[in-house]
Amino acid sequence: MIKIMDGGLLMIDYDGSGVALLIVEKTIVFISIFILMYVGNKRNWKWYRLSETLDTKTYITRWKWLMLGCFLVFMINKNIENAFLYITLCLATAVPVYSIMLATIVKRASVLQYRQLIIVAVIAFMPIGVILSPCIYGLACLSLYYLPEKDGVACLCD
Repeated sequence: MIKIMDGGLLMIDYDGSGVALLIVEKTIVFISIFILMYVGNKRNWKWYRLSETLDTKTYITRWKWLMLGCFLVFMINKNIENAFLYITLCLATAVPVYSIMLATIVKRASVLQYRQLIIVAVIAFMPIGVILSPCIYGLACLSLYYLPEKDGVACLCD
């Protein structure tokens, strides 16, 4: 059931249709993350260049800003949950943050031992993390800071 709430937002009533809207939004965001990361890498945008690797200092610096971005996205989206504006807002806020996050993880994993396993695990658990709790997913990915690096790999920093 759709109704107009205070402030003019169109809201979906809690009759089960809000779940469908949430699933559609998360699916669109998840697909858009990979599209933006692909476009950013092809256009050689600074934060999306996957040919570069990150050392621990650069990785932790970027991760601080990304976690702040995830927290802000979470708080903004929680404020107008179940609104039709919600999908548009998530596309405008969440997709850039999550795509930069994924690019940063791939860049960092390229200098770590077992990089293929790390990248597969990150991408496999990304839908769960994005849907359930972006902050917990972000903290789990922060553990890449502590993993051992491969010997003899040059780190290109920004």
